[in-house]
Amino acid sequence: NDHVRLSSSLSYNDAELDSDSPMITNIETGLMTFAPAGSQLPGSRRWQMSNVITISNEIGGLPVSFSATHQYASSTITDFAVQAELGSYNLVDLRLDIAISDTVNAGLFINNVADNREAVLLNPAVAGFGPRQFIINRPRTVGLNLSIGF
Repeated sequence: NDHVRLSSSLSYNDAELDSDSPMITNIETGLMTFAPAGSQLPGSRRWQMSNVITISNEIGGLPVSFSATHQYASSTITDFAVQAELGSYNLVDLRLDIAISDTVNAGLFINNVADNREAVLLNPAVAGFGPRQFIINRPRTVGLNLSIGF
């Protein structure tokens, strides 16, 4: 159908250490440690997937499009020393756009529809200076945008 567009991407990343890492200091405990051969590289998510479907048509003579986006990322570790896990997550975004005229467009969007809160980064604790802080993805966001071309 000329009015429906679907695109997907899938990636697999088998990023591992070929040999044991040198001794490293765990910033949270101050203890020396190492990562054994075969350890997943920090921040490298084995699986990532993205899907987008866009449906375009006219309503009342005005061009309208609806799109839904899905993103998936598998779990990973933060670094070799601390090795805190960052879990896998799914995010879904929705968008509805309408061309009001040749130069005016309006759009309604909902990002992170399910309001999934997942850690995507870690600021490790530093002994005596501050606690461990996980950075989470953006919460559900609902908005409207209006654009005028000139």
